[in-house]
Amino acid sequence: MLSFRVRGTPVSSAALLSGLSHEADSQVLKMFVEFLRGVSLVRAAATSDLPFQNMFAITERPVMIVAPWGHTSVSERDQDGVSELESHTAGAFFHREGTA
Repeated sequence: MLSFRVRGTPVSSAALLSGLSHEADSQVLKMFVEFLRGVSLVRAAATSDLPFQNMFAITERPVMIVAPWGHTSVSERDQDGVSELESHTAGAFFHREGTA
């Protein structure tokens, strides 16, 4: 699991699932979904009792699942930079794991 911030402001959270261990992927995804469900903004906006449940149906591996936070105080340029950093981090992680 990853969290990206710009000057202390959260920009995105992500889960990286390599596919090398079904058990590890399941645990990471469960923690990620529980984290997201614990965010007050998510709870306030939820339209179902189990938001993000559909993430468990994603079977492709490797996969990076990103939850952008959309804070208006973070510039578009900084958000674009975080997006690039997310991609490079995932690439390095999956290459290291032998799944790239």
